[in-house]
Amino acid sequence: MTEHSFEDFTAVIQSLIKVTDKITLIEREKAAAAADRKHELLDNCIQEEQAVLLQLRGLEQKRFRLMEGLGWKDLTFRQLLKRVSPEKQQILSPLFDDLDRKLKALTSAKEDADRMILTRVRELEIFLSRSENPSYSPDGTAEAPRSFSQKDTYV
Repeated sequence: MTEHSFEDFTAVIQSLIKVTDKITLIEREKAAAAADRKHELLDNCIQEEQAVLLQLRGLEQKRFRLMEGLGWKDLTFRQLLKRVSPEKQQILSPLFDDLDRKLKALTSAKEDADRMILTRVRELEIFLSRSENPSYSPDGTAEAPRSFSQKDTYV
């Protein structure tokens, strides 16, 4: 293992932490936009997210190549910590812990955003089904579609 490769590896992990933070922020923005019914903001969030996901993909490929070059190809981060020197453990352990925390925050933010977006999609489905399938009055005449109201919302 070369010291240069190890430094490159730690730099990639630090970059992964930063990119994970960016994606988490975007997911929170998506959830807020959906909650506030600012659907026009969702498109911007999605475009920004796609660009950051490309960054993430590139970093993951670089991490994989570096781990392979360092002889760590099939190791998890926890397994890797058991194989490196105590000095390298002191460097890597906080990075891995930070990355783990950031990934958990990302998972939570993504679940919140997905749930909020799904709620809005369901509201749209209800609204569209009411406008396509009008209600009928007791005498059998079709009633005009009623407009969307706050009562139709889940959140």
